[in-house]
Amino acid sequence: MKKWIGYILISFLLLFAFPSIALAEELDSSEVQTGASGTLTENGNDLMVALTLPQGKTENEGDKITSLRFQLSISIQNGSMDKPVFTFDETIKSEVRDAEITTEDSSNYLVDIILSGTKDQSIFKNETANIGTLSLKPTTEEYQISVDFVKKADYKNPFIEYVTSMGQKTQTVFLENFKTAVVEKEKTPSDTPDNPNKPNNPNTPSNPSVPSTPGISGGTTTPSTETPKDTENTDKTENNKPSTSETVNKPENNTGNTQEPSISTTPNTKETFDNKEKPKAEVISKIGKKRISFEWEQVNGADGYIIYQKNTKTGKYKRIKTISDPTKTTFQKKMKQGISYSFKVRAYTTAEDGSKTFGKYSSVISITTAPAKVKGLKVKSAGNSKVKLSWKKVKNAKGYQIFSSKKKNGKYHLVKTLKKASALTATIKQNRGQTYYKVRAFVKDAENDRIYGNFCVGKKL
Repeated sequence: MKKWIGYILISFLLLFAFPSIALAEELDSSEVQTGASGTLTENGNDLMVALTLPQGKTENEGDKITSLRFQLSISIQNGSMDKPVFTFDETIKSEVRDAEITTEDSSNYLVDIILSGTKDQSIFKNETANIGTLSLKPTTEEYQISVDFVKKADYKNPFIEYVTSMGQKTQTVFLENFKTAVVEKEKTPSDTPDNPNKPNNPNTPSNPSVPSTPGISGGTTTPSTETPKDTENTDKTENNKPSTSETVNKPENNTGNTQEPSISTTPNTKETFDNKEKPKAEVISKIGKKRISFEWEQVNGADGYIIYQKNTKTGKYKRIKTISDPTKTTFQKKMKQGISYSFKVRAYTTAEDGSKTFGKYSSVISITTAPAKVKGLKVKSAGNSKVKLSWKKVKNAKGYQIFSSKKKNGKYHLVKTLKKASALTATIKQNRGQTYYKVRAFVKDAENDRIYGNFCVGKKL
């Protein structure tokens, strides 16, 4: 915190008129913007960190983002690692570039990234700025490390803070499009059986005698395979090793002598199915949309994937979709609004007899869909500079927020938060000039974070 204040003061000296305002411990919802996004792109053990501009913010000459702050959290789920390193992108020309990395405990790191420059040192050259690269340093053969943008308590989305060349205070903006990055590595199971049966050496065949009838082929030799030891979530395990067929032919020639045996090999080009691999999956829900989107990474050798949904009453997972196309890694499903859901995904392969071998389940992927838009908003004067608002109940909502503005399409400020689902009316003080009002509903997810629905259309007093 002190460092952030210090950099703002440095910016004051650089700009001759830069505000020395520190990050507030509690966010003022009325000042929070939306529409920015952050991405963490994996490249081995490196993560490329990028940000997009807040919604409606353009990098024009009179209003450039010159100072910026956000944080990344690193959590070691499995294995161990040394202290990570953050390297700023060469396109970032800010006067101050600092990435302080601290250890929160034995399995967590916090990366505090601060940029600050003069009025000519815009951080965003276009809509997206490549901030830099976070290099993870795992020290074990197996590891799983997750990285995410930091969130504040009571808020679902992470946020960033920035100051423009014309700004007089720190602006806060939520990241609406983001996802946790997971860097992991598991031990690769051996592809070689313990006791394979090697085919005969073609130069020293086991039956060297000349066949009485030319053109008669010898036997077929197929390497043996073991049944995978991992029986977790496996209905039936089939041979998951590719076979190689060798046919030895020893025809007679015109002189009665025997030719050297020839080998015809027909390899199986299908990749070996790894039934110990967990698919990396995620589920995404957009505000105002009733459909949720599933995405997962392909599993080597898989013939398809199955999606399971948790029954909140029994706690058991039920199959909701089978994807028989191994190249398809997305799926959409219509769900109810304002409800929390949990899912799992696993891959499978199909043998010639139709039996299936199943892989491990993915980690649980959870999501809470946003509530529906508020309808039926009514606004009327209550006397003594007060305004009374009423609206229709939103199914599954846990509460509502009221915003006001001087203009219908202007900037709206949070006026009041109602934390009861039964609250469908409110009487508030009318701020001077504030004549337009909007209301939105919210629900809470498993972590007690709020998930907001869309605003209703602004109503004038």
